[in-house]
Amino acid sequence: MPMIARTCTTLILALGLLACADRQADIDEDVPRIRCSYIAVYIYHDDGSRTRLVDPRTGDSHTKVCTCAGPDEWLEPDYRDMINDMAYEECLSLVDLLGYDAANSNCESDWLDKHWAKAFGLAEHDFAGTPAPCEEIGGGCGVQ
Repeated sequence: MPMIARTCTTLILALGLLACADRQADIDEDVPRIRCSYIAVYIYHDDGSRTRLVDPRTGDSHTKVCTCAGPDEWLEPDYRDMINDMAYEECLSLVDLLGYDAANSNCESDWLDKHWAKAFGLAEHDFAGTPAPCEEIGGGCGVQ
C-alpha cells in the first residue's frame, strides 16, 4: 500500500476514534435524561397459551412509563421501586382498558419480581444514540 494511502487510512481511523470519544463525553454528562421502562402485557388463557396485548392508544405491542433522571438517580433502589410501581399501574391500566381480568395477566407477577425495576434504563431515543435530554419532552422533568 502506498505511503499516502496508509496515511489517509490512519487519519480517517483517528478521526473516527475522536468522534467516538466526543460521543462518550456526551453520554457522561450530568444532565437529566428521559428513561423509560417498556411493559409487555400478557393475558394467560385456560389452555396454557398467552396473548400479548396491543395498546390501542399507540398500536404498539407494549406500553411504557417514562421519567426524567440524572445518571446516578435512576440507579437508586428507591427510584427503581418507583418505576416498578408506575409500570405495574400502567400494566393494570392496559388490562382494564381492554376488558381483561388482571388476575389472568402478568402484571402482578412482574411487579412482585420487580421486573420493570430491573429492565428500567431503556431510554427514549434511537437505540444507537444518547438518551434525549428531558427538555425534549415538554420543557422539564416529568412522567409520561
